[in-house]
Amino acid sequence: MRLIGHPDEWAGELAAVLVAPAVSPEVRRLVLRQLVSRVAGCAMEDVRIVHAPGRAPVLVEPRGLVLSSASRDGVAAVAVGRGPLGVDIEAVEPGREPPWNVLHERERALLARLSDGEREREFARIWAAKEAYLKAIGLGLAREPAGFAILPGEGGTCRAEDPERPGSARIWTALLSQNARQFAVALAELG
Repeated sequence: MRLIGHPDEWAGELAAVLVAPAVSPEVRRLVLRQLVSRVAGCAMEDVRIVHAPGRAPVLVEPRGLVLSSASRDGVAAVAVGRGPLGVDIEAVEPGREPPWNVLHERERALLARLSDGEREREFARIWAAKEAYLKAIGLGLAREPAGFAILPGEGGTCRAEDPERPGSARIWTALLSQNARQFAVALAELG
């Protein structure tokens, strides 16, 4: 996964993930349209996205692409790709204890072994990956997050240990600094 800060930075990756300040909903929508236009190779006027309150944006035109978006504390992440995908962004919150009850036992064990600073960063990575994965499979938080595990791997990759969908996703995470804070960004793709 390569993060970009502007649609013009897209270099042909199968899934484009853009992270930028979430100035306003209007600006986020404009950036999302620009990114879809760039990935699809069409004019911005040909991009039609439906935004319903409390719902994920839906790409109507052009066909054949899927999008996902998330925002947290003034920073937005948007992803555009060719198959089912999900993106999420979570703030690293220093001094905050993870909500242990929503984590799988393997995630709890992994986090319990880490120092405070490491635990906060790793929890943000795991939680962003969980939400991105749930978006990719089309369930969002309607599914119990403790029912499956996200296990970090090498180079920012993660794998989902999901008894309902074994081996079904590729997940990448990255830590970044924005607005003097640290964030974890995750992209999950099915296939």
